[in-house]
Amino acid sequence: MEVYTEWEKSPFAKQGIQCQNCHMPDREHSWKGIHDKTFVQNSLQPTWNIIEKNGNYQIQAELKSIGIGHEFPTYIVPKIYLRFYAIQKTAPRILLEESVVGRFVNTQLTEEYFDTRIKPQGSHLVRFDYEPKGKLIKEFLWEIEVDPDEQYIRSFEEQLVEKGNLLSKQSKKFLQESLDTKRKSRYLLFTLSLKVPASLPQ
Repeated sequence: MEVYTEWEKSPFAKQGIQCQNCHMPDREHSWKGIHDKTFVQNSLQPTWNIIEKNGNYQIQAELKSIGIGHEFPTYIVPKIYLRFYAIQKTAPRILLEESVVGRFVNTQLTEEYFDTRIKPQGSHLVRFDYEPKGKLIKEFLWEIEVDPDEQYIRSFEEQLVEKGNLLSKQSKKFLQESLDTKRKSRYLLFTLSLKVPASLPQ
């Protein structure tokens, strides 16, 4: 089992911290995981800083795994999105950068495109520069969104498009309902902001 092997190699195994210690605290008969926002929040630590130099900005961000004894997120289904925005005084916000944490494979499960999962006590780092070019920026925003069911959503969408006409009315209805449910599972994990001038770490 992939996750168990990852745990065996982690510092958590050496410290005697078992799967149940985290996922079933106080012997609860529930399995806390990626769909539990508070559980995930307590397992990660986002920090960032922005340095202004001659009107341009250098952004550095780190999402650190602090309480997860295996690669995060597990397997191929969930994805974590790190999005960075510049907030203007009188205009819509500007998406500056997006970074994806997860293991991304095609819906046929035959090809892997990337694997950016975070190892136990490891970090996902993002660094980039931003030149406003005359835009009046008042604030920078970092949003971290969790899509617990991303792989399922892509798979269901593809089945409806490519095989929808071959499915019975009832099967198509069930598939659409499952897709709608999975789409609603997304949630905003963290929101961090820094006012301009942004010179202090957060």
